[in-house]
Amino acid sequence: MGIPYNTSPAVFSLLSSSGTVGTRRPTFDWSDSSAGADDGSYGDWLKYDILYSTSAAWTTTTSSIGLVVSNFTPSSNLNNFTTYFWKVNAYDSYAATTTSTEWWLYVTSNSAPTPFSLTTPTNGQTVTTRKPEFDWSDSTEPDGDSVMYEFRHSTASGFSVYTASSGLISSAFTFDVNLDFFTTYYWRVYAYDSFGSTVSCLETNLWIFVEPNKISRDINGDGIPENVYDVDENTSNGYESYINQGTTATVKIDGDNDGKYDFFISTSGDSNPEIYWDPDSNIISTITVVDVNSDEILDYVYDSNGDGTNDKYYNPGNMTINSYSAIPSKTSDVNGNGNNEQALDQDGNPNNGYETFIDPDGISTAVVSIDTDGDGKIDHFIDINNDGIPDKLWDPDNNVVTVVQLQDYNGDGVSDWGIDVNGDGAYDKYYSLATRRLLNIPVINSNTGYNIGPNPFNPSEDVATIVYDLVKDGDVIIDIYNITGEKVVVLVSGYRTKGRHQVKWNGGNGEFDTQDGGIAWSGNKIAMGIYIIRYKLPDRTEYKKIAIIK
Repeated sequence: MGIPYNTSPAVFSLLSSSGTVGTRRPTFDWSDSSAGADDGSYGDWLKYDILYSTSAAWTTTTSSIGLVVSNFTPSSNLNNFTTYFWKVNAYDSYAATTTSTEWWLYVTSNSAPTPFSLTTPTNGQTVTTRKPEFDWSDSTEPDGDSVMYEFRHSTASGFSVYTASSGLISSAFTFDVNLDFFTTYYWRVYAYDSFGSTVSCLETNLWIFVEPNKISRDINGDGIPENVYDVDENTSNGYESYINQGTTATVKIDGDNDGKYDFFISTSGDSNPEIYWDPDSNIISTITVVDVNSDEILDYVYDSNGDGTNDKYYNPGNMTINSYSAIPSKTSDVNGNGNNEQALDQDGNPNNGYETFIDPDGISTAVVSIDTDGDGKIDHFIDINNDGIPDKLWDPDNNVVTVVQLQDYNGDGVSDWGIDVNGDGAYDKYYSLATRRLLNIPVINSNTGYNIGPNPFNPSEDVATIVYDLVKDGDVIIDIYNITGEKVVVLVSGYRTKGRHQVKWNGGNGEFDTQDGGIAWSGNKIAMGIYIIRYKLPDRTEYKKIAIIK
């Protein structure tokens, strides 16, 4: 049996979500409609269809139908910053329909991406490539928008100046240009969505230090390691850059023919190296500086493979590495600093001994090399304090080191170099600087030397040389008196060694204890006349006359 008539659902009103909304899933609400009062007894029911569109002309429509309640929440986000038009149809089981009025809403809500963390490199890490990879955890977007990243880096901790790379779709970044070595870089990342909402990484001031691969070793023993770096990032040529740390690399060259750089190191800061360093093979050897090929240029001799034997030398003249056969040598700590000096048979002639003196420390030098003991082999006068005057005599063949005595042995006013040629304690020869000859020291066993010349002498034109001999060491006084016995000048008053000595006098009265060869001088000249020279020597006292003329 059919119903006699059907009443359309009751008129109803839209209640919410009109105007601007702050969520992309707004709840649409309206008042309840109802089936006609006379229809319910016939089993009539009521449902709703909601329709919404971004077009006021409803050219494109989204709908949800068959709703049994008077509200609706979309299951997916509406578009942000978009106007939507909406209305609701109420209908019953007999298809009678009542349509609401049309409302609109404007969606303006957008959630920022979620916070995230930087992962690698770690804070304060030293990286050894100029194009490091940076990585961070993923950020997500609650609204389902896509997430992009902006990577920033700076050499200033406050990012007062920085370089940015934006539009990154993955949570990683690798430089396509080189960073600078030996530089600290700060970095941070920002995540943002398509609507411009932004979030920063959780870390604020992470930094890295960019440094090439290096090898470190304390070359000079001061407790601070020296470093070599692979600055060109080419492992085939080894570590090609030496950074000055109180020492200097004077030469960089492949010292062992392995295709990788080695270094000649000066620990004193001058241009003369003392150490050879092969970083790749971890070899350090002491350099001997010697003219290997007799070209009058000192070469650098070293142990290239660490077996304890010198096998290479570097020629600074043509900047080449050459094979080296060990030169016969003698060693002795001549200057007493704890390190041995060397005497080398550089010319390969054993008959003339070890003719080249080398101090690897660069402290001592040979000022004269000569055969002092008549054995046909070279000995060396060694200057220890770099004043040009020898302090020691070294006979390498007989391993004799003696102290050089500076004394005027021949009375010419110039100090000679007295030596003990056989190390028996007796000084028997001297090297004369005046004649460049080696002579026997005169044997003083008697009172033979009281030479005065010229005598008489004119102080305005000349000086008088007074020579005296000592048969033994002791205190000496030489002074001058006038004929009345009054002392007018003291020339010498001090300790002197056995042998011949001299003092020069210019007729003045002001000098005291004049050294050998020195001139006793004064602006006050004494009167002409006859004067007495008194020689008060360790074993006797003698008197001699001297005349002053004008």
